Amino acid sequence: MNTVLFTRDSSQRINALVFNEPGGSTTWQRTQKKVVKMKGVPVDTAVLEKYVGEYRFDNNFILIISREGQRMFGKGAGPRQVKQEIVPYAPLQFYAKNLDATLIFKQDQQGRVSGLVKMQNGKQEAQKIDQ
Repeated sequence: MNTVLFTRDSSQRINALVFNEPGGSTTWQRTQKKVVKMKGVPVDTAVLEKYVGEYRFDNNFILIISREGQRMFGKGAGPRQVKQEIVPYAPLQFYAKNLDATLIFKQDQQGRVSGLVKMQNGKQEAQKIDQ
């Protein structure tokens, strides 16, 4: 069985998290780094439509970006993939509503969306394949 333990310093402030599992434990120290809550910004539907399409990563994984009204979604190709809402927070930049992931769309010289960069457990780039 896995357990999580929060440890406190002498002033009773939480200073670490200890994750215990069979075979060992891992400790993460609390930092002073502030967590910034991302906020969505409104984007015109004509602009959102430019992002819609399929994007292929180097490992041949396909990410499908779709739009439903003012809402955008990303879903991996395949039956086991789950559709996730993505929210614009800056021009060309989106965050996943329920995942620790961001997408930064890339444009070519003519302003067409040509690919994206996904930041989730590292950085991965994909090319838009249905231009």
